[in-house]
Amino acid sequence: MLEWVVIIGLTLFFALSISFSRIYCGMHSVTDIIGGWLVGAALLAFWMYSFDKIENWMLYDPNGKF
Repeated sequence: MLEWVVIIGLTLFFALSISFSRIYCGMHSVTDIIGGWLVGAALLAFWMYSFDKIENWMLYDPNGKF
């Protein structure tokens, strides 16, 4: 459990530091960063919803039906 907390914490720190550095350096605006976060969150939600279904379809369905 502690390993996951450390991994998630470091990942969030990494993502936030890159986001703020892009704003600081003038490479992106705040709306660009928020839009990127929203797109990333939507892709993560889609992947989490569909991963088990796709895996079961690919590995265990003998008829090949989705």
